[in-house]
Amino acid sequence: MKTIGQLKGLVLIIVIAGICILAGMVIGSSLSIPDKLSAQSQAPIIPTESEPFYQPAVSSVSINQPGSTNSHSPFVVVAQKVKPAVVNISAKSVVEEQYPDFFYFDDEIWRRFFGLTPNKPSEPRRRLTESLGSGFFISPD
Repeated sequence: MKTIGQLKGLVLIIVIAGICILAGMVIGSSLSIPDKLSAQSQAPIIPTESEPFYQPAVSSVSINQPGSTNSHSPFVVVAQKVKPAVVNISAKSVVEEQYPDFFYFDDEIWRRFFGLTPNKPSEPRRRLTESLGSGFFISPD
């Protein structure tokens, strides 16, 4: 059970924390923080007749905007053009592995736990490994 002194200390800490939170809210709301950054509030740069300005190249492929009826995005168009050149590469092989003996844990308890016999090296184990990749045909030959 807590004593009266401990309860008073706890209440005092809670009151001080509340006062600090309220003071922070008042100070934060009274600061004049700009809505925009100063870099955004500068006037736009207007090109003069002597300096050329950037004009994006006109693309024959329109970008799929939300709500538009065009179902082909630029990625789909490019993928359809290069699809015959893309290849899938997969490989499977059987690997024989020799697991190391437990020379760090050369103890009867470890041998029993892992099912090893004393002074007998572990037998090689075989496992199937699979690899997957993709590539491109650079030339037809």
